[in-house]
Amino acid sequence: MNFTLLAAIIALMAIFYILNMVSNKKRTKNIENKAHQAGFDYISKSVIPSKYRKLRFKALKHEGLQTKAKNMIHDEFERFKILIFEYGKMPNQAFFIIEFTNKILPDFNLYPNKLGKKLNLSIFRYKKINLTSKNLVRQDQFGERFVLYGEDESELNNLFGTDLVSYLLTTDNLSFECRNSTLLFYRDGATLDVDNISKAIPLAKEVADSFLK
Repeated sequence: MNFTLLAAIIALMAIFYILNMVSNKKRTKNIENKAHQAGFDYISKSVIPSKYRKLRFKALKHEGLQTKAKNMIHDEFERFKILIFEYGKMPNQAFFIIEFTNKILPDFNLYPNKLGKKLNLSIFRYKKINLTSKNLVRQDQFGERFVLYGEDESELNNLFGTDLVSYLLTTDNLSFECRNSTLLFYRDGATLDVDNISKAIPLAKEVADSFLK
């Protein structure tokens, strides 16, 4: 290879690296500012708390044994705690964790229909749950949009009442996992870009409130 051409390629790679680094720093600073404006604490790099890792969420397990996370945003409220973070291979997937303080939830996995049908949760001893409550409004629409897996069909029918189902039908491709009354949710492929960080915090509160009704 021509030495001049090689030098030009190396120079372009160096410029790209510098521009990418500057862009990432600017992005991180913007996310930090948005978090502080909303009253949340912010940590640029940390590890996912062990109490959440021990819950063995399926979505996090797919990322292997790494525990490092970026752009962690967290806060505590009267009835729940919220943790938002980016995790995994580039681009980093954004995850939300809601830890309820006085609300007991059954374990379950809930996915948009297209994603849920591709997954095999039998290794988790979960079975597909069909909501059968006679009082449930919009039951058919829920079955068309989501696939629900769990163990206790009775408890899940009690949890997924009309109010919660009606709320979930307004969401856009969110996936949910619940372990020991701690809820993890995410939108497949979504990151904490600066445009949606201001929407992420209200979304987390909204989801928490919907499961508390």
